[in-house]
Amino acid sequence: MIRTLLLAALLASAPDSALVATARVGFTGSSTLHDFEGTAAPVTFALAPTEAGRWSAEVEVPVASLDTENEWRDQNLRAMFDAPRFPVVRARFAAVDPEALRVGRPLSFVLEIRDVARAVTADVSDWDEDAEGAAFEAQFTVSLREFGLAPPSALGVIEVGDEVRVRVRVEVRRA
Repeated sequence: MIRTLLLAALLASAPDSALVATARVGFTGSSTLHDFEGTAAPVTFALAPTEAGRWSAEVEVPVASLDTENEWRDQNLRAMFDAPRFPVVRARFAAVDPEALRVGRPLSFVLEIRDVARAVTADVSDWDEDAEGAAFEAQFTVSLREFGLAPPSALGVIEVGDEVRVRVRVEVRRA
């Protein structure tokens, strides 16, 4: 209870740019050869207050920072995203209720990949908070085809699966 009150005071008293968050993105995919994992470079973003203690944010993950530790796969990944024309994957969050996240309610947002935007819902878990801020994990699945992406393939034998599981660790702290 004390932790919840401390977090509520932190969020309620923070001026517009006083809270920042860092997102650490990881993803898992499958292919006919083997499953694979990847990460993106950590992204820092500001939280903007909206009504009644809620927050909004826009997070941009550079496509160039996606790394599966396999250069061939990474080149195909960047080509699939058309990185020169669409250099970021963007997520837009509106009126996020920290209390809902604390109790593990799903998090809804708009995910934009290339020029396609879709509503996405993430499962929230592993909430942790202290006097300095809070952290949680969000997980969701992305269908590449729903975003107009053709999963990479090689030699007609190796094909990447349509679904990619994304996990994001978010840490919110005072600026």
